[in-house]
Amino acid sequence: MFGSATTRAILSVCVLSILVLCPVPADATHFRFGHLTWQPRTDVDPNAVEFQFQVSARRSAFSCASHPGVCDEGTTSTYPEPERPLVGDTVVEDLGGTTLCFGDGQCTSTLEFDVTAIDATSDWFVGTVTIPYTYASAGNFSASSDDCCRLNECSGINAHLNNGGDAYRLETVVNVGSDNSAPVTSLPPIVLCPQDGLCSFTVPSSDDGGNVSFRFSTPGEAGFSRQPGPPECPSAPSIDAVTGAFLWDTTGCELGTDACGAGFTTLYSTQLTLEDGSSKSAVDFFIQLGQTAGCGDNAPPSFTAASPVCGSTMALAVGQSASIVVEADDPDAGDSVALNCVGTPAGASYTPGLPTVGNPAASLLDWTPAPGDAGFHTITCTANDACEQSLCSFTLAVNECGNGLVENGEQCDDGNTNDGDCCNSGCQFESPGSSCADDSDVCTDDVCDGFGICEHPFNSAPCDDGDQCTANDVCQAGVCLGGDSCGDGTADPLCGEECDPPDGLTCDFTCQTVVCGNGIVQSGEECDDGAVEPGDGCGPDCKLEEKLCIPGDNPAVARAAKRVAFVSTFDYVGGNADGSPEIYFFDKKSFDKALKKRLKKGEVKADVEADLIANFAGAYFIQLTDSPLGVVNRLPSINGNGRVVAFVSNATGNDEIYRYDRRDDVTVQITNAAGHDSNNPNLRASKGNLLLFDSTADLVTDRCVSGDKHGALCSGAVDCTGGGSCGNPDGNREVFLYNNKSAKKLGVDSAMRQLTAAPLGSSEIGRSVNFNTRSTAFSSTADLTGSNSEGNKEIYRIIRDAETLVQVTDVANPLRESSEPAQSRKKVISFSSTGSLDSAANNSDGNSEIFAWFDGKPPRYEQLTNTANCQSGGSSVDSFGRLFAFHSSCDLLPAAGNEDQSIFVYDRERTCLLPLVIRGAVDEGPPPRTTMSGLPQMSKRAAVLTYEGNVGTADPDVCFFTTQDLFVALPPCVGE
Repeated sequence: MFGSATTRAILSVCVLSILVLCPVPADATHFRFGHLTWQPRTDVDPNAVEFQFQVSARRSAFSCASHPGVCDEGTTSTYPEPERPLVGDTVVEDLGGTTLCFGDGQCTSTLEFDVTAIDATSDWFVGTVTIPYTYASAGNFSASSDDCCRLNECSGINAHLNNGGDAYRLETVVNVGSDNSAPVTSLPPIVLCPQDGLCSFTVPSSDDGGNVSFRFSTPGEAGFSRQPGPPECPSAPSIDAVTGAFLWDTTGCELGTDACGAGFTTLYSTQLTLEDGSSKSAVDFFIQLGQTAGCGDNAPPSFTAASPVCGSTMALAVGQSASIVVEADDPDAGDSVALNCVGTPAGASYTPGLPTVGNPAASLLDWTPAPGDAGFHTITCTANDACEQSLCSFTLAVNECGNGLVENGEQCDDGNTNDGDCCNSGCQFESPGSSCADDSDVCTDDVCDGFGICEHPFNSAPCDDGDQCTANDVCQAGVCLGGDSCGDGTADPLCGEECDPPDGLTCDFTCQTVVCGNGIVQSGEECDDGAVEPGDGCGPDCKLEEKLCIPGDNPAVARAAKRVAFVSTFDYVGGNADGSPEIYFFDKKSFDKALKKRLKKGEVKADVEADLIANFAGAYFIQLTDSPLGVVNRLPSINGNGRVVAFVSNATGNDEIYRYDRRDDVTVQITNAAGHDSNNPNLRASKGNLLLFDSTADLVTDRCVSGDKHGALCSGAVDCTGGGSCGNPDGNREVFLYNNKSAKKLGVDSAMRQLTAAPLGSSEIGRSVNFNTRSTAFSSTADLTGSNSEGNKEIYRIIRDAETLVQVTDVANPLRESSEPAQSRKKVISFSSTGSLDSAANNSDGNSEIFAWFDGKPPRYEQLTNTANCQSGGSSVDSFGRLFAFHSSCDLLPAAGNEDQSIFVYDRERTCLLPLVIRGAVDEGPPPRTTMSGLPQMSKRAAVLTYEGNVGTADPDVCFFTTQDLFVALPPCVGE
């Protein structure tokens, strides 16, 4: 908002009750214009602010020779005294003794102003000073400047008709300790209006809150007795409180020639107060009634197409040079146009210098914003002919690329100003297909997707798998593959073959002799850990032993399932005697270390597990909630490193989202909205700073969602054009994002963003693998991208925390739907659908089948199951986009004897469908817990599933598997 000029004022105590201690201004009659504003500087101190004081004064009243070394002693031939201030000079305002008092008993000494504009013909300059100040405490303070004097009634060629020679006063209300700023205007010092006609112009303004109201200042606020109007004029002016439109019928007004004689101009002093509900600022300026004699049908000057569009905002980045042409012309032959601009930021220059005269009259504005210039700078240019004046205001919005915030004009901001990372040095998306960071994988390309994300799609490039026994290696599905000699009927020891050809019994499909205990899972084996001891999960016959299962439900896994959050009514640590459903954290990594140590002593695995849970649970389990009966805690989500857990609880009567951080052992309630519910928390990124969820609540009431004004401040739907809404007043279920990093700086309410908005339909979050993925899948019946007018439930993908939405599915049949999406790190989405999505239309019968969607150019689908009269759903995908776990009522592998199996894993790389094998404690058949009660959860190298009824109980259990457990004896793998 403010430029880089700094004050040279020295703060001094001004005891207001003892006038001799305060500056006494001289009767200088030099004042033309004043504008006093402020903004907070909480980055310096919670009670720090920064004032910007702008004045315009009679240029001929100041001599640079009086202040050598301060004013740069520029020269001009306009006045007999040659050393008058020029743009870039510094003026010591000791003629009037201008000071600023802060409203707390302290004032500055005499201020020095940096000259930013001059008008030699009208004899004025504009100067600006920036004044930092830190208050002793928070609160509202009335800062002000009182000085003398306004222009006399008759002075030189100027007649000041309503407040000649009076003192002036400028006030602003400072909200110390808040994040509010005062409203700002770039109104010029003198506004030209017609004699005996209608004066009409709009006061340009900006404010961080966006809602400015306008009124005339009271006599006490302005330091004068009369605004324009009676008795000098029959009519008084008006100003629209909302739009700032100024109207004044000047018919019959007294003129300078009447009051002072021939040749005198006509000036009326005017002061307006701009308010934003908390603060106010004042702007004091002259209205000059221009001549009408000889003007006839004069046409006013106008700004040409070469100039910025009046009222527009132009985005600039810190360090980005801008060259802007400002040009005005006059259609009347022989007329000249005088062009000048005010509000120009410090450090900017005009070529030729302003004011400039011509027809057209033009100047080139050059400016390179510095880091301190971030914010809004409104410039107002005037174009005058001999009879009329035209105004044009435009705003330069300066953002600081590299600060991690997407600001005005930026498409992205990744926290740096580097090229080659898909968000370039100007915070714009790099073009699709351009190179980005190498992931060191020869089987992937490294290209930008055009939306700021570096993708690594699979390629089919030649490669080397490092095996001398393979040739013509080529990348396939992200893996370097090549043919080998196994299967040619001749055992080749140099290539590691022990036998050939494979027979599936004594010689496996890799031409190795089948040996239990050699560490290789071979034909007929379900596992092989390199040992033949019992009790380590893989038995002496290379069959899987019973897996660890603990009482619980709704598991959520972090990476390799070494840390797990889940729900249980079990009293693990002595804090759940009433058996309420509580949220627990399980440190399985520590548990496994203790288990391994005990098993080395020859103890029985089942006994050791039971003992560790019964007697040492406090070392491995943390109870995150402690709720009375009737309160339901559910749906935990855990971040990539297992430090943060989010969950849903109805402890306050509504379903609300909570966030627990294991580092400081603190639980924070994220949502709080009576009569609404929030659901499906989804922690994203390894550190857990980003939390997505869906809610029917109106959690962000002052920001536009979707449409042309996404992210802009609003007070109602009228502020959000292009199909957007102001928050969520209709109570639809929408997707929200909570940023914990922002919450630490701005508070919980300011850290919330609403990502979807639709007048009809609801959106529900899916499940993402908790790694460094920057996109999340969800389902919605809303028409979010213009491709779902029929209101089907479709899958969408939202990229990062921005507004970029991709509709993944589009099923035209209104009786079909897609749901339960899960997102992998490799931008693969697993989901179930009753529609036909792939080109073969393999799901015309409308069964619920498992699908995979792969991001690419173009994106593609794969249908993983194809059944009839049964249902498959609840899919999950591992972080690599390779393994898909799901439950099914279908008999998918009858030849493998898995008629009772309800959970399956599909290995996309090997096009292999696998049953998830569970061994009982005594026999080798599935125990009576094969009914799934929760969705399967895949992670980096493990799966966690929930089964109904452990042996001897009716309660659900959370069971753990590694990927080795999934690669069971083959067949039934296809093609191996």
